[in-house]
Amino acid sequence: MDDQSTKSSNCVTVEIYPHLKQDDFDLLILFLESKRQSGGGDISNVDDLTFANVQNGKILRIFYQDSEVTKRVISKKFLKFKNYHIRTLPGSISSFKCENYDILTDKLIIKNICVDNDDDESIVEMYAEYLAPYNEVTNLQKSSLSYNTFIATFKSKLDRECMYARFSKKRILRKKEIILMDSFNTKSFLIFSPKKQDTDFGHLIDKLNSELANFEKSNPYFIESNAYSLLVQFDNEKLLNEIFNIFELYFKSTSLDLIIEKVYNFSLVDSFSANNQIVHKPFLDRTFVEVAVQTDFLSDSNSTSVESISNSDFKEPSKLNSTAKSNLPFDADTKPEQLIEFNIEDIYTTALLNVKQLFFNFQEELTKINPKLELINSNGRLFLKNSSLTDNNSLKTKTLTALIFFFEKKAFHKIIEIPARILKSPDLMSKIDSKVQEYNKLCPALYFRIQNQQLEGFGCKKILQNKSNELSRFIDVLSSHSNSNLATVETKPSENSIKISISPDSLAFKVLWNIKNIFFDFKNSVKSIGADLRIEQDQKLSLFNMDSSNSVWEAKVKDYLEEFEKKQVKTIKLGVPENLRNKINIDIIKFELKEQEKSLVSIKVELVENEIVAFGYCKAVDIFTRNINKKLKYYQNNSEKNFANKLLVVINRIKSVEYKILQGFNGKYFKEFSDNLNQIQAILTAYYKNETDNGFKIFCNLEKSEQQDVNKVNIWHQRVLESRKNFFNKFTRQAVQLPHGKTAPSKVDFDPEKIIIEWKSGTQADIIGEKNEVERVKNNLVKKEKLPESSDLSSSQFNFSNPNENTFLISDLKWFQIRILFEEQFFKHLSDNYKDLNVMLDTQLTRICLSGNKKEINKAKKMAFKILEKILGAEIECDSATLDQMQKNENQFLSYLKDQNLKCVVDTKSNTDKFIVYSTRLEDIEKFKSIFSNFKF
Repeated sequence: MDDQSTKSSNCVTVEIYPHLKQDDFDLLILFLESKRQSGGGDISNVDDLTFANVQNGKILRIFYQDSEVTKRVISKKFLKFKNYHIRTLPGSISSFKCENYDILTDKLIIKNICVDNDDDESIVEMYAEYLAPYNEVTNLQKSSLSYNTFIATFKSKLDRECMYARFSKKRILRKKEIILMDSFNTKSFLIFSPKKQDTDFGHLIDKLNSELANFEKSNPYFIESNAYSLLVQFDNEKLLNEIFNIFELYFKSTSLDLIIEKVYNFSLVDSFSANNQIVHKPFLDRTFVEVAVQTDFLSDSNSTSVESISNSDFKEPSKLNSTAKSNLPFDADTKPEQLIEFNIEDIYTTALLNVKQLFFNFQEELTKINPKLELINSNGRLFLKNSSLTDNNSLKTKTLTALIFFFEKKAFHKIIEIPARILKSPDLMSKIDSKVQEYNKLCPALYFRIQNQQLEGFGCKKILQNKSNELSRFIDVLSSHSNSNLATVETKPSENSIKISISPDSLAFKVLWNIKNIFFDFKNSVKSIGADLRIEQDQKLSLFNMDSSNSVWEAKVKDYLEEFEKKQVKTIKLGVPENLRNKINIDIIKFELKEQEKSLVSIKVELVENEIVAFGYCKAVDIFTRNINKKLKYYQNNSEKNFANKLLVVINRIKSVEYKILQGFNGKYFKEFSDNLNQIQAILTAYYKNETDNGFKIFCNLEKSEQQDVNKVNIWHQRVLESRKNFFNKFTRQAVQLPHGKTAPSKVDFDPEKIIIEWKSGTQADIIGEKNEVERVKNNLVKKEKLPESSDLSSSQFNFSNPNENTFLISDLKWFQIRILFEEQFFKHLSDNYKDLNVMLDTQLTRICLSGNKKEINKAKKMAFKILEKILGAEIECDSATLDQMQKNENQFLSYLKDQNLKCVVDTKSNTDKFIVYSTRLEDIEKFKSIFSNFKF
């Protein structure tokens, strides 16, 4: 029992991202046993561990022999192995999301509280203050992860006993049951697509690594991602806040439709991911029904990929009379049970019925399953006709699987929101409808429709994406026109009517003229005093008397206007802080003002000469003032941090070439670069903290007073960057792969004052230094040796296994990629030139056995060696995300090479930071390099 408890206490849960590859399993175990690499030691169950022990490709439980080792590994929390991010946890915890995090005592998550519009957020604040009557809400944040969910921050620690006692008395608000959730310090944030679209987060992970490289200390982290979101967790809260601020500003200053939000409870993330799987994947509701046969769902009852549906979705035999049958798409010889009908409400069905290109392409996919399967479109209904002897039930799962993969690879579904102001205008909606009809008519590869006040599109991926972007821009133009100043000229009233003109200089005129909904609110309200608000020519607003019997009408209207200006509307002016009056920050502020104007529809906001002017309903203006002041304060703090960062430039190990140049060559280039920096008032120094955290820093040497001047610091920082770029531009790094059959020479002709050679293996090397010398040495290394005479072939290149000398082994053929190119050319030459020779190959295609005329056998062997000599290889550096995409989309990538008429073979599996292109033609390799950058997965 004691042994069992000891074993349990020594258990460590290892969580891995991305999913572990089987080839890396043994290396991971070695990594976890290495004290220097991971803090680990001997694993007691190492003999029982196999790749099958890795749950879902990412969770592995191991047992260390020593409890001290267990504590040490768990305390590390974050580890990095190859391209994997690793999270270490106690064995009793199944995932980092289940770890015990500290509760934030001043925060509370309020879920399922019904809020109709932004003005009603005060309801949430009132409810939060009801829960904690002796506390004060200092901040209220609406979560985008869950509908009607808010994170309330209080001034002081919450009295949870009192809070839950009061909560039990008022659980229901607006007929909705409120849910309270604890807030935890998870030190995490989530980047996600609010429209639930597939997103490639590779460039954001690269940006994250780039930003972290600017910090002095090495900062490990853990990530987890799916198609729609990227979760990042740190061990340092200060670092979390700094990286969060950087990304928040980045998203505001770019057109990326992404949201970043701190995670206070992983339950919100899990519910968001679960909702994504239902909402974002519009093709998941796959419901087929068989004609004239009472049937179950498309797949078998034990299938977990399909949800059940109600009986109302089935068509019963009794309801299919002869008239109905006559309209079905089959001839007199077709049995009704041979037909399976697609559910008309399914999005798959809509796409196939309306997009001709998808219909024909999917028909081709069906013929691969069974040549006697046929897709039929008849009278707005979609059928699958099975003319084979195979039972329908056995084809259902295959068809469904084919359908899923077909739409994931080739189809796209897009939803475009139509602004409310356009929905209310029949004229604008007719323009959108005309545009949609035009697209549908001209392009058979897509289909748009207006559904549920949204524009919904289906079609082939690239074409639909381009047209969707065009439609979005078209709608934006219509929206901007519809939101312009009121300019409707109404019928002139009779000359006898009494009218009061509103002064163009008054606040009332400014508000009514620029804000449409306030105009109509006011127009309706003044009817109660017998007045009608109208727009006259020459941009005039006037109130006309609709009640001629009212003798005091004029006085009433003036009083009403005065009260409207004083109590219902207001205007404010806010100056932009001095340190934010630069182009980048002004653009960010403009973007924020637009966002505020969208969310608070009852205001108009302008930025004039570094001054923010807002006017509208009093409450909306107050909310805007509170929001924008918080934002300006946040931008100020961030600007100060960015300003401080400009006074220091770091060159660490991640900047491989620069680091190696300054570190090596006996300080020659360090002194040269330092002298260059001294001329622009900068100082270069080296720093060392540990083996992984060391490098060089560039400090600002301006006068203290000048270091406070934003313009001077910006100029200094720009000069440093230019000097750095110009200095290191003459250096390069080249990864060299020796030709097959050639190994590292014992002596290399190079100038140690100009380059450094680092051998990674017997055939691979990194050359770093001055460009000309690097290029010269590289050419010498990759130069192929002179072809040996035929008399030397037997001893130097081939292993003969029998006296007849008709069997030989070519070791260079052990690489699969080269075998493909070799086989293609070698056997073509044999069939063309040596028709009397017989050839046999072993299963690995490394041993070639020839029989026939001895003279021709020797010629064939010599030819084999020549073909090997012609096979060229070129290394191309790339990040791990690109390699993953190339492996995942292998078929698409190979098809692309074929379309480009490139006879290349690509090895994406041998390395983690590069791939190798093989070909017998140098021009094919060069062409591959030039077009690879344009390839989109």
